[in-house]
Amino acid sequence: MRRSLKKTAFATLAAALLLAGVAAAHDAPLQPGSGDVELQDFRFDGGATLPSLKLHYLTLGTPRRDAAGAIGNAIVLLHGTTGNAATFL
Repeated sequence: MRRSLKKTAFATLAAALLLAGVAAAHDAPLQPGSGDVELQDFRFDGGATLPSLKLHYLTLGTPRRDAAGAIGNAIVLLHGTTGNAATFL
């Protein structure tokens, strides 16, 4: 239990520092973009399936692609709570 709490606290601190660093690197505060994605026939690792999984997401900044076309500056934060992603901002 204590180890789980430490991991959660560390992850929260790391996310806060990362976002603070990103915001400090720009003259103006970053304004998040948002969007929705719908995944059809989503299958969980345990074998359960959903005919449709809808997710809402926020983005910060502009993606930068390398020579192969892969985006190298993207980070995904999943909060897994009943709140919303704005709590990270």
